[in-house]
Amino acid sequence: MKRWLPIALKQWLWQVFKTPQRKIVGWHTLWTDFKAAVFLKQPSSLQPITICIGIKDRNMPLLHHVIPSLNNCNHPELITLSIEDAGSTDLQN
Repeated sequence: MKRWLPIALKQWLWQVFKTPQRKIVGWHTLWTDFKAAVFLKQPSSLQPITICIGIKDRNMPLLHHVIPSLNNCNHPELITLSIEDAGSTDLQN
């Protein structure tokens, strides 16, 4: 049966019936989830976002992990990154 269902429907069914949150939150939120899936419109255009990061002596993880993962996003031109360095001593620049 699982083979014949479209992936989007399988994902929605999993979210409704099998997610761990369903066991924690309970079944009383099922109607809210259903309304959101049916009536909530997806945004027609993407909006730019700004990410603010404050760091101190954590420049290497930022340079090697955060910035490359932001560049791998579908629309990196919509992301503005603001970094505040609070007196780091691990890198000169």
